[in-house]
Amino acid sequence: MFNFFKKKEIASVPDWKKKVGEWNTREAELKRVTFEKEQKLLMEQTKAAQKAEREKLLTYLGASFQCHICHTPSKQPLIIEGKYVDQGMGCGYMEGDTTHWNQPGDLWQCNECNEWTCKDDLHNHICKNCWSNKIGQKL
Repeated sequence: MFNFFKKKEIASVPDWKKKVGEWNTREAELKRVTFEKEQKLLMEQTKAAQKAEREKLLTYLGASFQCHICHTPSKQPLIIEGKYVDQGMGCGYMEGDTTHWNQPGDLWQCNECNEWTCKDDLHNHICKNCWSNKIGQKL
């Protein structure tokens, strides 16, 4: 009768099996390193494409919006910060920041003439030209 519970002597692994195991280990490491390099390259290409797209959008934004007094072009889009949206009963979610490329983030509209104005030419939401007209003096 054969006893399965009897302690057997562990035979040593033949050399060819060791070599196959080492080869498998090397191949797996080579695949991992290659994959990591490909992922890094892909990430760099994606970042470069995103940067180029952002530069293109900033150029368009600056050409579309500028201060009507000093003609300073807009350098950033309007970014609305995220907020908590309550769905009632203690439930809700956060909405992330939203970038609006069709509005300048560094120019404001004058309350009198509704023209885009930079912060240097705006006081109390009224532009320098409208203040000049109000007080009757050139500023």
